[in-house]
Amino acid sequence: MSNNNDTTNIVETTIDYDGDVTILLPCTANGTAHSARVSSKCLALASSVFSAMMGPRSMFLEGTRLRSAAQLELTLDDNPDAMLLILKLLHHRSNDVPREVDLRMLYEIVLIADKYDLTEALVPWVIIWTGHHREQQLFDSASSPELQLYISWMLRDSTTFKEISRRLILETTLDASEDLVTREGNVVGEGISDRVVGEFGSDTYCMRRLTTQTP
Repeated sequence: MSNNNDTTNIVETTIDYDGDVTILLPCTANGTAHSARVSSKCLALASSVFSAMMGPRSMFLEGTRLRSAAQLELTLDDNPDAMLLILKLLHHRSNDVPREVDLRMLYEIVLIADKYDLTEALVPWVIIWTGHHREQQLFDSASSPELQLYISWMLRDSTTFKEISRRLILETTLDASEDLVTREGNVVGEGISDRVVGEFGSDTYCMRRLTTQTP
Protein backbone atom coordinates (compact mmCIF):
# COMPACT_ATOMS: atom_id res chain seq x y z
CA MET A 1 0.00 0.00 0.00
CA SER A 2 2.36 2.62 -1.31
CA ASN A 3 0.39 5.72 -0.36
CA ASN A 4 -0.10 4.87 3.31
CA ASN A 5 3.41 5.87 4.39
CA ASP A 6 2.77 9.40 3.17
CA THR A 7 -0.71 9.67 4.69
CA THR A 8 -1.45 10.79 8.24
CA ASN A 9 -5.21 10.34 7.94
CA ILE A 10 -5.73 6.61 8.50
CA VAL A 11 -9.20 5.32 9.34
CA GLU A 12 -9.09 2.09 11.34
CA THR A 13 -12.27 0.01 11.26
CA THR A 14 -12.70 -2.82 13.75
CA ILE A 15 -15.12 -5.29 12.23
CA ASP A 16 -14.18 -8.15 14.57
CA TYR A 17 -12.74 -7.15 17.96
CA ASP A 18 -11.18 -10.60 18.28
CA GLY A 19 -9.91 -10.52 14.70
CA ASP A 20 -6.49 -11.88 13.85
CA VAL A 21 -6.02 -10.13 10.49
CA THR A 22 -5.58 -6.43 9.75
CA ILE A 23 -6.35 -5.65 6.12
CA LEU A 24 -4.64 -2.57 4.70
CA LEU A 25 -6.45 -0.92 1.80
CA PRO A 26 -5.47 1.76 -0.73
CA CYS A 27 -6.18 5.43 -0.19
CA THR A 28 -9.50 6.82 -1.28
CA ALA A 29 -9.76 9.81 -3.62
CA ASN A 30 -9.53 12.25 -0.68
CA GLY A 31 -6.22 10.74 0.49
CA THR A 32 -7.64 8.73 3.39
CA ALA A 33 -6.11 5.33 4.03
CA HIS A 34 -8.19 2.52 5.51
CA SER A 35 -7.50 -0.57 7.56
CA ALA A 36 -9.90 -3.19 8.88
CA ARG A 37 -9.51 -5.73 11.68
CA VAL A 38 -11.21 -8.96 10.66
CA SER A 39 -11.32 -12.69 11.30
CA SER A 40 -9.29 -15.02 9.12
CA LYS A 41 -11.82 -17.78 9.79
CA CYS A 42 -14.70 -15.69 8.41
CA LEU A 43 -12.68 -14.85 5.31
CA ALA A 44 -11.57 -18.45 4.75
CA LEU A 45 -15.11 -19.83 5.16
CA ALA A 46 -16.48 -17.41 2.56
CA SER A 47 -13.68 -17.53 0.01
CA SER A 48 -11.58 -20.34 -1.44
CA VAL A 49 -8.96 -17.73 -2.29
CA PHE A 50 -8.65 -16.50 1.29
CA SER A 51 -8.81 -20.10 2.53
CA ALA A 52 -5.81 -21.01 0.39
CA MET A 53 -4.01 -17.84 1.47
CA MET A 54 -4.52 -17.96 5.24
CA GLY A 55 -6.43 -21.12 6.13
CA PRO A 56 -5.11 -23.55 8.77
CA ARG A 57 -3.38 -25.69 6.15
CA SER A 58 -2.12 -22.84 3.99
CA MET A 59 1.45 -23.14 2.73
CA PHE A 60 1.52 -19.52 1.57
CA LEU A 61 3.59 -16.93 3.42
CA GLU A 62 0.44 -15.31 4.84
CA GLY A 63 -0.75 -18.58 6.32
CA THR A 64 2.57 -19.47 7.91
CA ARG A 65 2.92 -15.97 9.38
CA LEU A 66 -0.57 -16.14 10.83
CA ARG A 67 0.11 -19.50 12.47
CA SER A 68 3.44 -18.39 13.93
CA ALA A 69 2.45 -14.92 15.16
CA ALA A 70 -1.34 -15.34 15.59
CA GLN A 71 -1.72 -11.99 13.81
CA LEU A 72 -1.34 -10.94 10.20
CA GLU A 73 -1.21 -7.69 8.23
CA LEU A 74 -2.50 -8.17 4.70
CA THR A 75 -2.24 -5.49 2.01
CA LEU A 76 -4.91 -5.56 -0.71
CA ASP A 77 -5.19 -3.31 -3.76
CA ASP A 78 -8.99 -3.41 -4.13
CA ASN A 79 -11.47 -0.54 -4.04
CA PRO A 80 -11.48 0.37 -0.32
CA ASP A 81 -15.15 1.35 -0.03
CA ALA A 82 -16.35 -1.80 -1.78
CA MET A 83 -13.99 -4.05 0.18
CA LEU A 84 -15.01 -2.56 3.53
CA LEU A 85 -18.65 -3.13 2.68
CA ILE A 86 -17.93 -6.74 1.70
CA LEU A 87 -15.92 -7.39 4.86
CA LYS A 88 -18.84 -6.19 6.98
CA LEU A 89 -21.17 -8.54 5.13
CA LEU A 90 -18.83 -11.51 5.62
CA HIS A 91 -18.81 -10.79 9.37
CA HIS A 92 -22.61 -10.52 9.53
CA ARG A 93 -22.56 -6.79 10.18
CA SER A 94 -25.60 -6.29 7.95
CA ASN A 95 -26.86 -3.32 9.96
CA ASP A 96 -23.83 -1.41 8.68
CA VAL A 97 -24.54 -2.29 5.03
CA PRO A 98 -26.70 -0.03 2.82
CA ARG A 99 -29.75 -1.52 1.10
CA GLU A 100 -28.97 0.56 -1.97
CA VAL A 101 -25.66 1.13 -3.79
CA ASP A 102 -24.99 3.00 -7.02
CA LEU A 103 -24.00 1.23 -10.22
CA ARG A 104 -20.32 2.11 -9.90
CA MET A 105 -20.13 0.63 -6.41
CA LEU A 106 -22.09 -2.43 -7.53
CA TYR A 107 -19.55 -2.95 -10.30
CA GLU A 108 -16.65 -2.73 -7.83
CA ILE A 109 -18.38 -5.24 -5.56
CA VAL A 110 -18.89 -7.84 -8.28
CA LEU A 111 -15.27 -7.40 -9.42
CA ILE A 112 -14.08 -8.25 -5.90
CA ALA A 113 -16.57 -11.12 -5.63
CA ASP A 114 -15.14 -12.66 -8.78
CA LYS A 115 -11.53 -12.05 -7.79
CA TYR A 116 -11.82 -13.72 -4.37
CA ASP A 117 -14.50 -16.33 -5.18
CA LEU A 118 -17.12 -14.65 -2.97
CA THR A 119 -20.08 -15.12 -5.28
CA GLU A 120 -21.97 -17.56 -3.09
CA ALA A 121 -21.62 -15.32 -0.03
CA LEU A 122 -22.66 -12.13 -1.84
CA VAL A 123 -25.37 -13.27 -4.26
CA PRO A 124 -28.30 -12.48 -1.87
CA TRP A 125 -27.11 -8.91 -1.49
CA VAL A 126 -26.40 -8.49 -5.20
CA ILE A 127 -30.01 -9.51 -5.86
CA ILE A 128 -31.19 -6.82 -3.43
CA TRP A 129 -28.98 -4.13 -4.97
CA THR A 130 -29.82 -4.95 -8.59
CA GLY A 131 -33.51 -5.12 -7.70
CA HIS A 132 -33.40 -1.50 -6.61
CA HIS A 133 -31.97 -0.39 -9.95
CA ARG A 134 -34.53 -2.37 -11.89
CA GLU A 135 -37.35 -0.77 -9.91
CA GLN A 136 -35.93 2.66 -10.69
CA GLN A 137 -35.58 1.74 -14.39
CA LEU A 138 -31.89 2.55 -14.25
CA PHE A 139 -30.66 -0.92 -15.03
CA ASP A 140 -31.41 -0.92 -18.73
CA SER A 141 -29.62 -1.14 -22.07
CA ALA A 142 -28.30 2.40 -21.68
CA SER A 143 -26.58 1.81 -18.35
CA SER A 144 -23.38 -0.21 -18.01
CA PRO A 145 -23.99 -3.24 -20.26
CA GLU A 146 -20.69 -4.74 -19.07
CA LEU A 147 -21.99 -4.56 -15.50
CA GLN A 148 -25.21 -6.27 -16.52
CA LEU A 149 -23.21 -8.97 -18.30
CA TYR A 150 -21.05 -9.50 -15.21
CA ILE A 151 -23.97 -9.61 -12.77
CA SER A 152 -26.09 -11.96 -14.89
CA TRP A 153 -23.05 -14.28 -15.06
CA MET A 154 -22.55 -14.00 -11.31
CA LEU A 155 -26.20 -14.86 -10.64
CA ARG A 156 -26.05 -17.76 -13.15
CA ASP A 157 -28.91 -16.13 -15.06
CA SER A 158 -28.18 -17.68 -18.47
CA THR A 159 -31.24 -16.17 -20.18
CA THR A 160 -30.29 -12.60 -19.25
CA PHE A 161 -26.62 -13.29 -19.95
CA LYS A 162 -27.38 -14.38 -23.52
CA GLU A 163 -29.79 -11.50 -24.07
CA ILE A 164 -27.18 -8.94 -23.00
CA SER A 165 -24.45 -10.73 -24.96
CA ARG A 166 -26.46 -10.55 -28.15
CA ARG A 167 -27.42 -6.93 -27.56
CA LEU A 168 -23.76 -6.06 -27.08
CA ILE A 169 -22.81 -7.87 -30.27
CA LEU A 170 -25.39 -5.92 -32.25
CA GLU A 171 -24.09 -2.65 -30.82
CA THR A 172 -20.34 -3.28 -31.03
CA THR A 173 -17.62 -3.64 -33.64
CA LEU A 174 -14.08 -4.98 -33.66
CA ASP A 175 -11.31 -2.42 -33.47
CA ALA A 176 -7.77 -2.75 -34.82
CA SER A 177 -6.75 -4.76 -31.73
CA GLU A 178 -9.70 -7.13 -32.21
CA ASP A 179 -11.41 -5.86 -29.06
CA LEU A 180 -15.16 -5.41 -28.92
CA VAL A 181 -15.89 -1.67 -28.82
CA THR A 182 -19.23 0.04 -28.19
CA ARG A 183 -20.53 2.95 -30.22
CA GLU A 184 -19.20 5.25 -27.49
CA GLY A 185 -15.70 3.81 -27.91
CA ASN A 186 -15.67 1.75 -24.72
CA VAL A 187 -13.97 -1.65 -24.83
CA VAL A 188 -16.34 -4.41 -23.74
CA GLY A 189 -14.69 -6.55 -21.12
CA GLU A 190 -12.34 -4.00 -19.54
CA GLY A 191 -12.22 -4.94 -15.88
CA ILE A 192 -14.14 -8.15 -16.46
CA SER A 193 -12.47 -11.48 -15.82
CA ASP A 194 -11.43 -13.76 -18.67
CA ARG A 195 -13.95 -16.33 -17.44
CA VAL A 196 -16.87 -13.99 -18.13
CA VAL A 197 -15.52 -12.77 -21.45
CA GLY A 198 -14.81 -16.35 -22.46
CA GLU A 199 -18.37 -17.41 -21.74
CA PHE A 200 -19.63 -14.38 -23.64
CA GLY A 201 -17.47 -15.34 -26.63
CA SER A 202 -18.61 -18.96 -26.55
CA ASP A 203 -22.10 -18.05 -27.74
CA THR A 204 -22.02 -19.22 -31.36
CA TYR A 205 -24.95 -17.01 -32.30
CA CYS A 206 -23.01 -13.98 -31.05
CA MET A 207 -19.93 -14.98 -32.98
CA ARG A 208 -21.90 -15.31 -36.21
CA ARG A 209 -23.33 -11.84 -35.67
CA LEU A 210 -19.85 -10.50 -34.93
CA THR A 211 -18.54 -11.52 -38.34
CA THR A 212 -21.24 -9.40 -39.99
CA GLN A 213 -20.52 -6.40 -37.78
CA THR A 214 -16.81 -6.02 -38.41
CA PRO A 215 -15.82 -2.87 -40.39
